[in-house]
Amino acid sequence: MRDPVTISTGQTYDRSSIESWISTGNSTCPVTRVQLFDFNLISNHTLRRLIQDWCVSDRNLGVERIPTLLSQASSESTLLCTRVSVLKRLRGLVRDSEKNRGCFFK
Repeated sequence: MRDPVTISTGQTYDRSSIESWISTGNSTCPVTRVQLFDFNLISNHTLRRLIQDWCVSDRNLGVERIPTLLSQASSESTLLCTRVSVLKRLRGLVRDSEKNRGCFFK
């Protein structure tokens, strides 16, 4: 487990696994089978820290330390900035003319 997250049912999964589960159309918790209405994934920092500590303590056994989330956060921040920029451009185009508004809302 590299990036533990908790879903609304209180179960914790690796982020990539639960994202894959949800992206394939599943809308229930894999363990409890409870319907998910909230798809927010909450980072489980405590478990991540424990995993990180375990990786460091067992490094001599060939266990690799998991990478930090800084690089991931940076790329997500860049993506968010790009999306905001695109939305601002779209807003400007919609404001420019009635024709643009018509095209946008079709």
